[in-house]
Amino acid sequence: MTGDERTSDVESALRSYGVNVERIDGGDPLNLTYMTAFPGREVHRGEIGRTLNSLIDRAEADAWEPVTVEATVIRSPGDVLGAWRA
Repeated sequence: MTGDERTSDVESALRSYGVNVERIDGGDPLNLTYMTAFPGREVHRGEIGRTLNSLIDRAEADAWEPVTVEATVIRSPGDVLGAWRA
């Protein structure tokens, strides 16, 4: 499996958890940009949880090697709400 295929698989898994992926770089760290469904004043903790649960499920299934995740959360293209790292 190539790096692009692994990234595509991770993106599909994230989308299946309701994460609206805008951009993903599957290196180490995993750089992720997603559009929030909750464009408030701060990053929605439930979305962070869904994102991490998706990755944990893939790791437990031996479908993804865990790395640091650096995420940027946007309200709309070019409108950054915040960022988080895990």
